[in-house]
Amino acid sequence: YSCLVSSIISLSEKLKKLNEQYESVNANLDLKTQDCNKFSGLYDAEKLQCSTLLSKNVEFLTELNSLKAYKEHLDKKNEEHCRNIDDLNKKNEELHRNLESMYETQKVLRNDIQDSKGHIRVFCRVKPVLKEETSKVALNVDIVDSCTMDIEKVHVNSTSGLTKKQNMKHTFAFDGVFPSRASQAEIFTEVSSLIQSALDGYNVCIFAYGQTGSGKTYTMEGDIHKNCSGIIPRTIDMIFEKIPYLRKLVLEIK
Repeated sequence: YSCLVSSIISLSEKLKKLNEQYESVNANLDLKTQDCNKFSGLYDAEKLQCSTLLSKNVEFLTELNSLKAYKEHLDKKNEEHCRNIDDLNKKNEELHRNLESMYETQKVLRNDIQDSKGHIRVFCRVKPVLKEETSKVALNVDIVDSCTMDIEKVHVNSTSGLTKKQNMKHTFAFDGVFPSRASQAEIFTEVSSLIQSALDGYNVCIFAYGQTGSGKTYTMEGDIHKNCSGIIPRTIDMIFEKIPYLRKLVLEIK
């Protein structure tokens, strides 16, 4: 009996140890289960993130392929544009050579025209008769055409007011005759081609001559207050107007 009791006690102790071990295993199993649940959650999160990244990667690769195709298209366009630019540069060089040739030909032709008109040209501008000159010995001026004029000396009697012709008629021929009504602009139009010749590099001289009070200063300088500029200020204006064009032309030719 004592042996049986000892066996029972021994078995009880073993059973107790087994229970403790079982409880310890269960506790460890709970911890492992919790860890597995955490790992499963992390795995699902990582899987979802990987799936999202994979989807974005596919979109990126698709966009990259599209960009590569667009880049190839741009490269072809760029090559085409480069060829067009080369062609345009060649045509531009040819046009510059033609422009230089045309400008030189134009200069020569303008100079030939001036030579054909004569190296020395004389123009006559008729001055209007002033009030204080009506009672004095005067001239009757008759402009026949653009280059010819008749001058007849007349005398006005101060007492009777009668005009007496003295049969002293003379005919004069010029390269041009401007009547008394001719404006400053008309005068400059006639000589502006000479200003262009000076800009082309040819020697040009324009001067006015005549007796005192005949209108030399008015023709050459004019009256800026009445907007009647003469040849000199109009020439300066023309030169400054031509400077940008000539500068551009020289740069294009170079």
